This record gives sequence, structure tokens and C-alpha cells, in this order.
Amino acid sequence: MKAVYRLISGNIQSEIVDDNYQIQPNETFIKPADGIYQPFSFSEGMIVGVSESEWVKNLATAAKSKSTEEIIADLAQQFAETQRQQAMFNTSVLKQIAAMQQGGNK
Repeated sequence: MKAVYRLISGNIQSEIVDDNYQIQPNETFIKPADGIYQPFSFSEGMIVGVSESEWVKNLATAAKSKSTEEIIADLAQQFAETQRQQAMFNTSVLKQIAAMQQGGNK
């Protein structure tokens, strides 16, 4: 078993897969570096992001052109998407645990 990392809708997701898993175009076995910020992208087979200072700069630029209500709406939408992705991940992990438990009971 090993981890695969994928970039979906600008977010990093991971999953534990079998050793013989074949990666798809939006996936890599290379763990993204800690401390990277959005936006994420692929570069030379790895998921990369920007530094904290670049992220803050991008955020400040974006915030200048939006009202408080628009910023709150954006954050609410991002939070809802994060919750959806977490639920998908939790379901995947629970299925993997169930499969492992069934395999151990044979």
C-alpha cells in the first residue's frame, strides 16, 4: 500500500492505494512539500504551491477588489467544498478499513 496525491479542483487530495496502482494524469506518488499554499499546480510530476508570502500577497490583491460580503461568500463556499472533500475522504478510509477487516476474517 502507498499514498497517491491528486490535484482536483485546485485542492490536494490523497488516498492509500495498492502497490500496483497506475497513476492518472492529475496524480503523483510524490508527497507535496509541507508549507505550500494555493494555488497548487503540477510541475515536473509534483504538486507545487506558492510560499506563504506570495499567498498573502495574492490574498491582499484579491481582497482589495472584493466587498466584505463577497469575501465571506467565498470563504463559505471554500468551507463547504472542504467539508465535501473531507466526507469523501472519510468514506474512502472507512471502505478501506472495512475491506482490510473482511480480508482478515477469511
